[in-house]
Amino acid sequence: MITTVVTGGYHSCALLSYGAILCRGDNYYGQSVRAEGPITAGTFHTCGIRTDGTVNCWGSNNDSQDEYVGQADAPTGTFTAVSAGNEHTCGIRTDGTVECWGNNQHDQATAPAGGFTAVDAGSSHTCGVRTDGTVNCWGNNALGQSSAPEGGFTAVTAAWGHSCGLRTDGTVDCWGSNNDFSGNFAGQATAPAGTFSTVRTNDTHTCGLRTDGTVDCWGSNDDFMGDFAGQATAPAGTFSTVDAGALHSCGLRTDGTVDCWGFNDHGQTNGPGRFSTIELGSSVCRPYGAASYHTAGFPLPGWAVPSIGTMRVAVLFVDFPDAVATHSTEVEAALGLPYAEAYLEAASYGRLDVEFVALHRWLRAENNYDHYASPGALDSARVVVDSEAVRLADPSFDFTGFDAAMTVLPSSHFGGGENDFAGLRTDEGPVGPVSRVNTFAIDEPRGPLTWGHVAAHELMHGLGLTDHYPYDDSLHQPLEPSGSETVVRSKFGLMGLTAVFRARAQDRRHRIDWTYPNGSISTSYTELLDAAEMLAWSRWQLGWLDESQVRCIDTPAARVRLGPVADPGAGVAMAVVPLSETEMLVIESRRRIGYDAVEQERFPNGVVASVPKLAVEGVLIYTVDASRLTGELPIKLAGDSGNGQVDSYPILTRGERAFVAGYTIGVVAADGNTHVVQITKGRP
Repeated sequence: MITTVVTGGYHSCALLSYGAILCRGDNYYGQSVRAEGPITAGTFHTCGIRTDGTVNCWGSNNDSQDEYVGQADAPTGTFTAVSAGNEHTCGIRTDGTVECWGNNQHDQATAPAGGFTAVDAGSSHTCGVRTDGTVNCWGNNALGQSSAPEGGFTAVTAAWGHSCGLRTDGTVDCWGSNNDFSGNFAGQATAPAGTFSTVRTNDTHTCGLRTDGTVDCWGSNDDFMGDFAGQATAPAGTFSTVDAGALHSCGLRTDGTVDCWGFNDHGQTNGPGRFSTIELGSSVCRPYGAASYHTAGFPLPGWAVPSIGTMRVAVLFVDFPDAVATHSTEVEAALGLPYAEAYLEAASYGRLDVEFVALHRWLRAENNYDHYASPGALDSARVVVDSEAVRLADPSFDFTGFDAAMTVLPSSHFGGGENDFAGLRTDEGPVGPVSRVNTFAIDEPRGPLTWGHVAAHELMHGLGLTDHYPYDDSLHQPLEPSGSETVVRSKFGLMGLTAVFRARAQDRRHRIDWTYPNGSISTSYTELLDAAEMLAWSRWQLGWLDESQVRCIDTPAARVRLGPVADPGAGVAMAVVPLSETEMLVIESRRRIGYDAVEQERFPNGVVASVPKLAVEGVLIYTVDASRLTGELPIKLAGDSGNGQVDSYPILTRGERAFVAGYTIGVVAADGNTHVVQITKGRP
């Protein structure tokens, strides 16, 4: 159960009833790691009081010039309260005196003598409530933020250029700057009438918890660029606590769930109830992801498109004077959009509804493709292509209400794809992230080809997922055939999880059956097994698996019945064994259903090829290292040391077992619908 929630500059933290702390959002300085004890979140650091009264701080220890100032170096001794500010921290010792540490450029860390009942560290000043109920502020007073009014107070809060206090009669009084960083009126120091039980400030907005349990926020509602962010637009309902971050706010509702609102560029809001979900027993199996644009851990990046509900995607088709599409955009769309839509909706078990809205005409770029694809400038050139497409589309296309965008070049001249989290800038506002399909020029024009798999892959990046293949090709050294053996490449999921192994040249498990119009059949053998069903781990990241469908193993031995990941029903779809704070061992069941089913590929001459996706049905085992960045092998198949090679097809069938990362995993039963696995620590 969550007892309180606090916000930092770009992260948020919740305190659970059993003393654990869970944080989400920006973790660049490590300010969002797990911890224990009462909590306070600063701009880039976090502090908590342990059960023994000592203070523990984590995150940034430097100022904005990356010079050491020590805001995370808590002193020894015991405290009753602690407050993390921008680059300094203050605490109340058990004798009632205040001690501060960190940046002291404006004397904000030079606490006055005497006893205090409350203290709050702001940007470059600090305020405290003395034992007689008066407020005393010290530090920067350039905007009047340290000029506290007279009278009795029960609480005080300090921000950047203003401060607020809760008077003994329950009214709120604020002082200092009432403008934003650009000097425009914002109103953060103009408190509304009425009585409150809590008041909290940050840079240029303030939030208060009224005595009836509703939240009221006032001040700036925009980001630093003047665009709407929503940090002062409090939701309806009743709350028990509230706190204000730099560009977001969070509150603990009376039903125990957390609701956050405002800017989500670092995942600091991430939707109602997120902390309540993480609090469940699977928390040790939810590793924090690396500070990256994409993650193999939790939470997903703040810029990611919501993975539940409706995802509206604006689709633009672009060609060039030297690469003119000779087919219609309707033909091009049919080569990819239906597959991508069907795949994502099936992978989400119906929790994601994908809606493509296409502008059906080719938008001709001003220059030849080579003009944009000059060596060394590909990334910036593609942004220029995007901006040209938007310029041509804007007069006749309304970009309002889209979650993501896609630009498609003619598949007759281009292939591949990429994703850019920055998105498109349109007359109606930013739309993003953007998926680029058919991005790379081919040597010779051809007939248009299907690209649905590429589109689905790039859209998954837009949801925050990593690539599972190495960006450094040298890491995956190819195997050479040996004697009567051939080399088979095995892929799982949509994000490139791959391994190669040697197999008999005519292994029946790899057989393709060719059926001809006259009824005759011939056989060949594939060297690529592409089991496209999305990994259970990725589905869990995206919220497509319920907590009840994930078994987090924290005992030396366990037996788990796994339903097929393609259609687990209400059963368990994945077992996870934590190996460290960032590494997990994952076990899932794969059946020849969904996108793992044998594919019937039909050709214009009437020939039908039955192509296997799985060599056998069974249990797939892989490891996840959430500390690794995208393209640095955050997920690897069991038996792969990092070179992309495994001894044999990486699926266990009934009666088989493997020793992986210190655990023995064996398939002890299979009934046609489920697999039962025994997981035991140690060797067999």
